Amino acid sequence: LSSKNVTPVYNSLYTPSGKTFQLTLSDGTKVWLNAKSMLRYPTQFIENNRKVQLIGEGYFEVNSNPSKPFIVESLGQELEVLGTKFNISAYSDMSEVHSTLLEGKVSITNTRTQQSIKLNPGEQTVLSESSFKKQKVSLRNVIGWKSGYFVFQNEKLEDICRILTRWYNVEFDVTKNTKVLNQVYSGTMVKFNDIEDVLNVLSET
Repeated sequence: LSSKNVTPVYNSLYTPSGKTFQLTLSDGTKVWLNAKSMLRYPTQFIENNRKVQLIGEGYFEVNSNPSKPFIVESLGQELEVLGTKFNISAYSDMSEVHSTLLEGKVSITNTRTQQSIKLNPGEQTVLSESSFKKQKVSLRNVIGWKSGYFVFQNEKLEDICRILTRWYNVEFDVTKNTKVLNQVYSGTMVKFNDIEDVLNVLSET
């Protein structure tokens, strides 16, 4: 039976608040999903590429297959690789999409403008409505969530509250004090601690 006559069957995996999940796709690619994330993927890669859709945050270790590029669609961009390790943070409640390369090379395309950027390890693209750029980053900070940590690096309080909301499934009434909102914070905290421990650290800060 020719694969041209076969329609791919898709699964969708959702992770709830306070949970991460790891799965292996049919080609052997490993994916870790952060809290409040969704991955849509075919049960078998029968087309001439390996395309999945991500909303939220995911870390990928892609098995190499030069004849079938691996493509991740996420909120206005497509990331294409043959085999490598990378992280994408594409939450719908955030104003930017961050794509970070750990190993190999990737090409990322802004689907609105068709502009493409190639990354080397340790580099990250930042996509927003008004810009698409590349920058150097700390890989430890980017994938701290995969090891069970919140890693904040010059984060605004509003963005920290969004991250905590996804993990603990609580809502924050963020003060309208401009000075507090515009101040940035850095630090590392264990994700599996009780929320009171996290809030105590924030209040002391």
